[in-house]
Amino acid sequence: GDLNYSSFSAVGRVGDRYIISDAQKEEFLRRGLAMLPDLLSEAEVAEIEATYERFMSREIPVPGKDFCDMSKPFGTPFEEWSIINCMLPTRYYPPLLGNVYERLAADIASQIFPDVKMAKDYDQLLNKRPSKEDAIFGWHQDMAYWPPASLTNDTRTVTFSLAIDSTDEKNGCIRYIPGSGAAKTLRPHEPLGSSRDEAHAVQAVVNMESEEV
Repeated sequence: GDLNYSSFSAVGRVGDRYIISDAQKEEFLRRGLAMLPDLLSEAEVAEIEATYERFMSREIPVPGKDFCDMSKPFGTPFEEWSIINCMLPTRYYPPLLGNVYERLAADIASQIFPDVKMAKDYDQLLNKRPSKEDAIFGWHQDMAYWPPASLTNDTRTVTFSLAIDSTDEKNGCIRYIPGSGAAKTLRPHEPLGSSRDEAHAVQAVVNMESEEV
């Protein structure tokens, strides 16, 4: 039968669910990000990492621009890449579908927005190569990558990010601007190259003096 969120007093991992607290939900809705400690076990991360490494080594092939570098133009030799971007891994390796991380993410999204049926839109694997000074994502809103035909007035979205390796400012942890999504509008963005046909990445036009980072 169904497990009802309201029937649990515990917070955190409960079997195949992860129960978020009211504070975590409020933090996400107000500031745009919430931490989820102990979401996965070491063994669960290791299983995902094994598949991740097969993608990064190109053992699992991904065609065309769905396997690209987020820091340079298309056509750059693989050896010169700085940020490996593997898009839609569950499409190209179906055994990855329904993994424990994906199931928990779906459960948490439904707790944040219980009045709407949330559905997975996109998945992605990234690798910032070591000692690459340009392995940097420009500031951006994920919505800037959505196809124009998919843009709607309903901006309810939950993006989950799993760091397989420990991260900090020195090796490229995620940074965000608290509350920057409160306006629910898309800021101006510009492509990394001369156009999106030349390079995949975009970056937002941000005045850092007026933002809290």
